[in-house]
Amino acid sequence: MTRSQGRLRSWLTRSWLSEMSEKQKMLAGQPCDPADRDLTNERLHVRKSLHVLNNGESDKAGYSLSSRATVR
Repeated sequence: MTRSQGRLRSWLTRSWLSEMSEKQKMLAGQPCDPADRDLTNERLHVRKSLHVLNNGESDKAGYSLSSRATVR
């Protein structure tokens, strides 16, 4: 691969990564922003769901595992 081909490939990769969502980057094993709003919301939902599941507190907490649509 020539130097110019390497630069083009690098530019195309960066361009392609910038079009991906942070979740897509994370799932692809690429660097992502862990403070992304969607990732943070999903992480909090999972944390609450696991707490409810592990402690059987769905009635007390007013939070049910079925109260939210399936995570995409």
